[in-house]
Amino acid sequence: MIGIVVWCIELLLAIPVFLYRWLFGKAILPAVGKCVVITGCDSGIGLSIALIACNLGFEVVATCLDLNGDGAQLLKSSSSSVAIVQMDVTKPDSVDTALDHVNTHLTKT
Repeated sequence: MIGIVVWCIELLLAIPVFLYRWLFGKAILPAVGKCVVITGCDSGIGLSIALIACNLGFEVVATCLDLNGDGAQLLKSSSSSVAIVQMDVTKPDSVDTALDHVNTHLTKT
């Protein structure tokens, strides 16, 4: 079920990007060498945006509550340009730990 919902959201979010590319012949943002951090990648819009960003060529750091959840597993299997980090935005210690992981990832890429 999560796959169908994610696919629908991904389609709705991707349509304007692809229309822009088709009409103007260029990407809205050049993705090469760019890294994005996306929170809430367990499901819904966060997961869909992470998948779209991967397809556009961005390096993605995706934060999830559960690293073994459906969203994290889908991201792991979809692209090698995704780094998945566990984070709970309601816990400052979790955010600090995730920030350390992001900084480490950025220095490696």
